[in-house]
Formats: sequence, structure tokens, C-alpha cells
Amino acid sequence: MKPIRILLIEDNSTDAELIGFELEDAGIHCELVRVELRQELETALERHDWTLAICDSRLPGLGGEDAFALIRQTLPQLPVLFCTGGETDPESPLATTISQAHGHISKDCLSELVPAILKLRLF
Repeated sequence: MKPIRILLIEDNSTDAELIGFELEDAGIHCELVRVELRQELETALERHDWTLAICDSRLPGLGGEDAFALIRQTLPQLPVLFCTGGETDPESPLATTISQAHGHISKDCLSELVPAILKLRLF
């Protein structure tokens, strides 16, 4: 089976590794490409063969809302899962953005990542 291509929008290399380990442990054959800056995201979105985007809420110079908007502008059909640390104020713009995505998991519960991906029926 061809690997799925996952765009990981994450500034923390440790969190990125942990996400990679979760996918690997579940036997999900994927190519995981990490970006953390707006320019890197814009360049990555020029490719149209992504299967999924996994997005953090806070990046250097780029919020989760902005990243989501860029994805929707460029690749409106690309499924997006938010993977965030900490609590999100339910009244915040980020909470509104997360509600428009295909799912949300906490970095404290990465065991929920694979079930969230499987629920999307990407492969």
C-alpha cells in the first residue's frame, strides 16, 4: 500500500517525534513532513498530494487559526486534525477554528491520534 502523506504543522521536535512514534506503532505507513513556519507551510501546500494535515495551535509567528485558514484557502478538501497542548478557551477564536476541523486531540492523549485518523477513512 502506498504511504499516506501527512503534513505535520508542529514547532516542537519532541512532540513531532511522539506523533511519529504513535503512527509507527499503529502500523500506519506514512510519510510525515514537519513544518513550523508560515513560509514552510505555504511552500508545503503547493504540493497537492497530502492525505492529512495535523496542526498544532501555536507556532512561531503563526497561530492555529492562521494555519487552518491557509490550508482551507489552498487545499479546501484536505482533512485537518488539531493536536494541541493545554486547554482551549471554548469562547476563543481557536475553539471556533477547531470546531471546523475534522477533529481535535490533546497532546496529553496521543493514544487518541490513531483512532481519530482511522475515523476519517483515509485509506
